[in-house]
Amino acid sequence: MTTAPDIHALASEIKSAQDSARQIEPFTARLPGFDLAVAYEIAELVHRARVSEGARPVGRKIGFTNPGMWSRFGVRQPIWGYIYDTTVV
Repeated sequence: MTTAPDIHALASEIKSAQDSARQIEPFTARLPGFDLAVAYEIAELVHRARVSEGARPVGRKIGFTNPGMWSRFGVRQPIWGYIYDTTVV
């Protein structure tokens, strides 16, 4: 990326959207060059915020495991994120 994004502001935006169950415009559409490394940095900040609020990680969700879908969504590998005791039944 040419200009480093404010990852703390982006993490706050994502967490707020998740908490209120609303969609936001993808960062990849707004921030030229937004990449997977930055996405995982932001995800880590969201994860830390959730844990600090008392959420307990209970596993991980793996997405984009079908390579046939990668070109459709502009990814080149599977991605993952935490799931919490507050987000699974």
